[in-house]
Amino acid sequence: MRLVPKIVWVFLAVFWLPWAFGQADWELTPEVRAYLFHTVRKSPILERNIGKAFEYNGPLVKLDDGQINYDSIDKILIIEPNYLVIRNETLRHSSKGILTEACNKTALYEMCQQIAMYHDGASLKSLPLLSKYFSYLFVALPDEFQRGKNYDFLLNPQVSPILQTNVSFNERLFLAQMEGSFKPMDCKKLFEAQETSVNLAISERTKQLFLQLGGRSNRFESILMAAGDGSYTEGLLRERDRDEYGEWNKGLPRAIGLFPYEVKLEGEKKNELKTLRITEKSMYTYGNQQNTEVHFDVWGYNSNNQTTVIVEKGSRQYPLFGSESTRFLTPDSTFSKGNTFMKILNDLYQATFLDLKNQLYSKEGLDAQLKAAQQMLGEIETAINEKEGQLGNLYKEDYRTSNRMKKEEKKRLKETKFNQEKDAKPTTKARKKAKNKKQWDLVELYGAYDETSATVDALTEEYNSVAVNYNAHLDLYNKYRSVLGTQWMPFTVLDGLYTFADGTTFDIYTQNLTFPANDSIELIEVRLLSIPEDFEGNKSDEIMMHVSLVDAEPFYDADFEVKFQDVFAPDAYAFNGTIFSLSDSIFFKRLFGEFKKKPLPISFDLEGQGIGKWQDSTVQRDPLQAELSGYPGNTSDEKRISRESFEFKSLRQSRVQLKINRTLQIHVISTTDPVVSNLSSASFSVESFMKTYSMSRNEVLSLLRTQALVIQLKKELVANAAKYLSSSDAKRFIDEIENAFHKTKYRVNETTVKLPKIKD
Repeated sequence: MRLVPKIVWVFLAVFWLPWAFGQADWELTPEVRAYLFHTVRKSPILERNIGKAFEYNGPLVKLDDGQINYDSIDKILIIEPNYLVIRNETLRHSSKGILTEACNKTALYEMCQQIAMYHDGASLKSLPLLSKYFSYLFVALPDEFQRGKNYDFLLNPQVSPILQTNVSFNERLFLAQMEGSFKPMDCKKLFEAQETSVNLAISERTKQLFLQLGGRSNRFESILMAAGDGSYTEGLLRERDRDEYGEWNKGLPRAIGLFPYEVKLEGEKKNELKTLRITEKSMYTYGNQQNTEVHFDVWGYNSNNQTTVIVEKGSRQYPLFGSESTRFLTPDSTFSKGNTFMKILNDLYQATFLDLKNQLYSKEGLDAQLKAAQQMLGEIETAINEKEGQLGNLYKEDYRTSNRMKKEEKKRLKETKFNQEKDAKPTTKARKKAKNKKQWDLVELYGAYDETSATVDALTEEYNSVAVNYNAHLDLYNKYRSVLGTQWMPFTVLDGLYTFADGTTFDIYTQNLTFPANDSIELIEVRLLSIPEDFEGNKSDEIMMHVSLVDAEPFYDADFEVKFQDVFAPDAYAFNGTIFSLSDSIFFKRLFGEFKKKPLPISFDLEGQGIGKWQDSTVQRDPLQAELSGYPGNTSDEKRISRESFEFKSLRQSRVQLKINRTLQIHVISTTDPVVSNLSSASFSVESFMKTYSMSRNEVLSLLRTQALVIQLKKELVANAAKYLSSSDAKRFIDEIENAFHKTKYRVNETTVKLPKIKD
């Protein structure tokens, strides 16, 4: 195969490929539209959330079992793309996480299709996504992969491990070692380069599709990740469809060969490549008063092993677990059968603290036995030293051969009868008896010493063996605990919407973890945990996941939204318009239809943001709240023109947003321009209120405008309730909204206040 130098791949990545994709940015190609439609229809979570945005008007082709054959519909749509209508406006207001998932799956589908075309002989020039993948790969690889047999091997679609989309990691590793003759270190470099290149290529394509379909985000991250032992699992084998005869439909590609593992070298000579059982990726919240939406799409759900994902922000964790009943992630760890990471941790705790630790440190444990034996050995050694000393003294003393005592000795012996010190030398016979007794005592002590020393050695060896095992278990236990975290954020749940104590939410129906808006950019760690067969086992479940992060304006997916620009008189807060129009009947039908099924709890989120500023295409609170003394200009006409200019007029804005999601959420927000306000009120002490809450007039003015809008909104909702609901249901709705409004406080930045009723 012809050599393409590394510099050429760099050129393709930087210049040609963005241009090639740029040609498709204006309009989705028929192939991509067909892939997208296929992806949405075959994915339950996508179909439920954004299926209504796709309308197919072509002929239906069905399999023998009655199921729609989307492979055939793909071909129809490629020939006749007008059969498919895609409503971008609907997609633009849908969940950004769901839209990202659809785009990622489409990008993977597109990559698999281009690899198949390449396998059938198509040139790389006609396959822009695959070409981009190759370009990033060869830029990331060392020079020795850029030429010769290594280069040819990686470009060979028959055996290249980076082009096998439907096989496990272990099979791809086998290809690299056997067909490519790659050494372990070469394999490590290859799969690390693949992790970089596949994520870059798929993420960029995903973002392009996201923008084409109406998505909007300032920060966009899309990551493929995998953990486990690199083998097949039951969950992944279920990812494709069988017909009624048990034959595989072509269906959507599993693309498991495109999910990258983190790898490491193990063994004494670092000659064995292993995949990591736990993988972690770092992301950051966006800040800037925008929500941060993290979306999860797990591939290869295994009913025998509970999928486990840990999200950590700061020192707190948001654990997510695979649900046995829904096959989706949820903060609820309940799992009635099979292996869970918590079970593995509990088994490890049992083995570590209740078994090994007891062997070491219980009352009768090895530590106590060893200390007792060491103490006994020390006592024996002390006794031996004493006996040896006594025996040595006997050998140093003079002795006589006759039984006759000298005169001095007789005198001293006589003195001992009066309890004086006995210092007379014994006779030779007595002396022999004394030596023989002490010698036998020493012999016994030496025997006891040897026996006790052997006991100490045996106990030490056993203690060290158990201690090594205990420390290994303890390290693993602490590692697992660290991975899971010890400060899990508590939550409440309402119909699948989990709300954590800090306001973060997780929606089981969209798989979105949403961090509420603030000004801080904070680190988020996302950990994917594969489940081992047991805590000592080398085998562990293979799990793959796509995770994405986007920023989102609060209430971007509202079911109703209206923006008012400059509808209030200068320094006034009386609102004389209406909130709803005749075209909003569809919204009312949905709202009151949901209320008929089940009374919706109602909540208000009411803000006065003071001076606004444009940021990320929306008007937000200006954190500086810097005021101007007046509008620019020297004459009244110039000042009037300045006031009516976009720079100032666009900041005098109010928004009313209503969202139906298990509850009816009502959000009203107002901002002012930066010119000092002359707000006053005949029935409301503005000065006193400003002083009490340390607010400016512009902040108070924005609060009062929000209050005026929400009062009007409440009137119109009550009036429409009587049209769409029975008397009893309407009364319940009115009571619910009045009670919620009565409890509501208004917000200015981080200050909450209760506004008095204003008559004027």
